[in-house]
Amino acid sequence: MTELEPIWRPLLIELAKVVPVTWEAGPREVPAWLEGTPIKVERSEPHQPEVSVVSCATARHEVVEAFRWVRELIASGAARPEEIAIAAASVEDYEDHFNAIAADANIGVHAVSGIKALQTGEGQAAAALADILLRGVNQKRVRRLFGLARPDGLSDEWARSIPRASAMSDMARWRQAYAVEGAEADGAILLPLLEMLDRGVEAAEDAGERILEGRALLIWRRALETGPVEALDSTVQDLKTPDGLDPMTSPIFVAAKDLVTTPRRFVRLIGLSSRGWPRGTGEDALVPEHVVRAAVLNPLPLVEADRRDFRTIMVTTSGSVTFSYPRRDAEGRALGRSPLVPDQPVEHLRRSRIPTAAMSESDRVFARADEFASTRIAVSARACWGNWHSEEMTAHDGLVRANHPRIVAALNDPQSARSLTMMLRNPIAYLWTYGLRIQEPDDDSEPLTVDNLSYGNLVHNVLERAVAQLEADGGAARATTDDVGTAISSAVATVAAEYEADNPLPPNLIWRRTLDDVGEVSLGALSNTPEPLIGQRSYVEVPFGGETPVPGVNYPWNIAAEVTIPGTDIKLRGRMDRVDLSGNGAQVNVTDYKTGSLPKKPNELVLNGGKELQRCLYDFTVKALLGDVGSPPA
Repeated sequence: MTELEPIWRPLLIELAKVVPVTWEAGPREVPAWLEGTPIKVERSEPHQPEVSVVSCATARHEVVEAFRWVRELIASGAARPEEIAIAAASVEDYEDHFNAIAADANIGVHAVSGIKALQTGEGQAAAALADILLRGVNQKRVRRLFGLARPDGLSDEWARSIPRASAMSDMARWRQAYAVEGAEADGAILLPLLEMLDRGVEAAEDAGERILEGRALLIWRRALETGPVEALDSTVQDLKTPDGLDPMTSPIFVAAKDLVTTPRRFVRLIGLSSRGWPRGTGEDALVPEHVVRAAVLNPLPLVEADRRDFRTIMVTTSGSVTFSYPRRDAEGRALGRSPLVPDQPVEHLRRSRIPTAAMSESDRVFARADEFASTRIAVSARACWGNWHSEEMTAHDGLVRANHPRIVAALNDPQSARSLTMMLRNPIAYLWTYGLRIQEPDDDSEPLTVDNLSYGNLVHNVLERAVAQLEADGGAARATTDDVGTAISSAVATVAAEYEADNPLPPNLIWRRTLDDVGEVSLGALSNTPEPLIGQRSYVEVPFGGETPVPGVNYPWNIAAEVTIPGTDIKLRGRMDRVDLSGNGAQVNVTDYKTGSLPKKPNELVLNGGKELQRCLYDFTVKALLGDVGSPPA
């Protein structure tokens, strides 16, 4: 060390009066307070390393150049790995860049202060446990936790019985999910753990001991010791863990204050900007200068420590020292050179320069344009750039060869109104959705409102159940206003219970208001139906074209019959919300319920961006299955 905190100095002096004490200063400065004490000081001649100064574009560029420097020293045989060090006054300013570039460079540079725990799987497991204890049990958090730290005996199919769309935010739903046949074994392991997690942060210690193991458990114990349980997520985020590399055989990335105690032969100092080294010391926010002088609160100020560490590194490094500073900060502001850097010529390194020794394979290829141009990714990128400016239809616009198997298979599948609309209005989206089967992931978070799609499904399900109940009780056409209201109320209760079991819910007040809206909209829809047909029979959610039927339900036509668009081979399949058929089968009304806004001029619409395509499809579908009946779809 180069200095000792004032609080320990009297102890060291008194100790020297009893036993021999030697201060091994070596080439370092000797603190003035040692003069006149019984402490023996051993000195040695200072080293005079070779010095060079470089400037880089940004802090990230500094780290890139540092890794290139390490690679060059090792590859040339000028230095062994254990003789090399990269140092900064504040490693925290460079940690993110260092970790990202180290992974790409594939050079084992040991981080002396450790790496962030969250960069490891064990740290992620601890963070997942903290998240679930602080914010409650739900499906997303449980899947994350037990995906990282699976309890012994839990099968690979432990989540099979959980509805994927449900938030599962209370224990009753978890018990219900694991009460089904075949899930009892996993439930016996999982449910006790979930009940413990549902207790929140009061179960933090027990939860860690029962769920985590190995390094994850060590990280968890450190988090509990470091901060309050109410701030576990922040504590885990700040923790560091060893990177597993041996400093005795590796280059090191180290803070300057640590490098002074373990000198190395070749050193590269980064962050030597006017603001970065030495670092400034601001006034204490709680105890300002006019109350207590800063020299009393902090007798060893940071700025002096940085200067002292710099001088120590200069006299303890025997090979070479390279000074590096960024020309710009993260916000693009210009930075000056540190006053500690010697006044000598500076080599300005461009970010796009061709290095003598590349830090990684990507760095090597990027520096060799001819070689990179022959790679597949470069050929593809150049073609994409050219096609972007071309008016011709190209592969990058979605053009594929004729009779492509994926396209043929998608077109041979039965189509719905939605797929046909997408085919006509957005062909490339049709290819992604129905050809490549790319689907948008479900949002399994806890929403604040019910989204439009879910709201529409609620209304459709309520209308389906209400009409089915009215038809069973004597016919929907003969139902009174009171009958309709009763059927809708019953349907809302049933549909709400089913939705609550399988989907994430908004806050209770908003959810109840949404159900009231669904009931009002459904009542309005059934109160404004066309004039009843003679001997009318009503059917709901009527499948056609081979769509899967509901077991035990009678339908007005052969649901397995094939339906094609006239003049084409395109097959249709889907469901109609409601079909009203007259007693003699000569007339039919088809109703499709919409929960969106009413068009301003509905009679003037043709395809309306594809929205009115459904009306045409239902028209010839009914005629194909029932013959030439009267009354077009409504």
